[in-house]
Amino acid sequence: MEVNWYRTREINYNEELAIQDRRVTVPVLFIQALRDQALPPHLGRSMAKKIPQLTIKQVNTAHWALWEKPEEVNGIIERWVRETIFGEAVSKL
Repeated sequence: MEVNWYRTREINYNEELAIQDRRVTVPVLFIQALRDQALPPHLGRSMAKKIPQLTIKQVNTAHWALWEKPEEVNGIIERWVRETIFGEAVSKL
C-alpha cells in the first residue's frame, strides 16, 4: 500500500501545480503547540503568505494541545470565534 504513494508522487506533483499560487481567503485560526515534535514552530512561519487572514495563537504543549490544556485551547477558540466570526469585542482574560 505505501509503495503506491511513491508511484503517484509525479501525478500528485503535476496536479498540485494548479493550486501553487492560490490563497486561503477565509479567516483561519492556527493553534500552535510550541513543543510539538511533529510540527515544530519553525514549519508554520510562512503560512501567512498563503493565508492572509491567519491568526496564530501559541500554547506551551506537545502535539496533543487540546488534551494537555483543554481550558486554554478552548478559550482561544471561543475568543477567536466571537471576535473573528461574530465581531464581538472580547476582553483578554
